[in-house]
Amino acid sequence: MIYLTGESHIGCLMRAAAEREPLETIVMGAMGPGGKLSHNIFLPRKDRVAFGVPAVRQQIQKLTGQPAIMQGKDHLFGFSLGFHAFRVCQSRTWRTFYPAALKQEEGKQPLSSAMIDTMIREDSKHQRGFYKALKALDIPCFVIESPPLQRNLPIMTQGFASGVVIQHLFERYRTLSMAFFEELGIDVVTFPPEARSDDGFLKTELETEREGDVRHANGAYGALMLDRVLDYLRANHADRL
Repeated sequence: MIYLTGESHIGCLMRAAAEREPLETIVMGAMGPGGKLSHNIFLPRKDRVAFGVPAVRQQIQKLTGQPAIMQGKDHLFGFSLGFHAFRVCQSRTWRTFYPAALKQEEGKQPLSSAMIDTMIREDSKHQRGFYKALKALDIPCFVIESPPLQRNLPIMTQGFASGVVIQHLFERYRTLSMAFFEELGIDVVTFPPEARSDDGFLKTELETEREGDVRHANGAYGALMLDRVLDYLRANHADRL
């Protein structure tokens, strides 16, 4: 069985799948919101990765029939988790600092690339630990990249950071994440390039319809991403489909 899960970005894939013929070997469901899954809730054990939050255990139980992710080769997990730059880009840091690699901003202090890298690794450290635990138990898995950022992030609309700064941070987050997964030997299904506008942000027509939601993509984006996941599975795990 193939399980596609993770934080709330899995929702657009679920909406896309609901419009198609049932995928008999694929089960989808969220583990929980990204904010909750960014904390130290992952508990490596001898033969499983358990979870320190009852709601997450319940979601995994509902999805797989077990309250933890169990060791074994009979299942394959695709995780949308730990690959989203939103928190770093929305940080209050950018009200008083700017990336030193970019053009100087009047009234702000430069922040070195090394410090920015530290911020990124700190933001994703618990999720990185989760993937390391999965790898240590040889649990088959791959990663589903989150959508590009929307251009109407509050830190931009309120005038605290430019699109150039946000895209710089986004690309750095993406580069470090890709390097981490490559070193760990975990495949990544990247977002569809056609979902991005020329300025790097998610195309407006692919943003969620939910008013005030500046994080998520809609079902049309989910359809593009689901196609990429299915293409990956056909190319690499056809025996599981």
